[in-house]
Amino acid sequence: MRKATLFSAVLLVVLLGNSLGQSVSSPKIVKTLALTGLTNAIQSLTILTLDSKLYRVNAYYEMVATTADCDSSIEPTFQWKDDTYLPRTLSLGLRECFNKDFEQKVFIVHSLPGMPLTFSVSVSPKNAINYNVYITVEQLQ
Repeated sequence: MRKATLFSAVLLVVLLGNSLGQSVSSPKIVKTLALTGLTNAIQSLTILTLDSKLYRVNAYYEMVATTADCDSSIEPTFQWKDDTYLPRTLSLGLRECFNKDFEQKVFIVHSLPGMPLTFSVSVSPKNAINYNVYITVEQLQ
């Protein structure tokens, strides 16, 4: 029993020593964007030109002021191209004031080198609402 305990302790020290010697890289923030007080649609906005790495996109959006009849909505959408050379589109979903007036999403993007990550927002009705969008892009690899 004593030998087993001693062996376990030595093994633990060796494993901890090996893991402590390895460098662990954490995600690196490569872009932040805060768009506030918006009332109109965004046709297409390049957030960042990607290289062939993996990214995590964090998005938070909120409708600050809506129409009196609650007939207002925003729909944020991201676009990029991955290794298939096909355009990828991720709509974060239609947000209407009677449904929920804020949303947060996190998703992963892998892109071809030199391809832009773009962002657009459709708004209804135009010039009748006020919304904010916050985006953080982290490089994972």
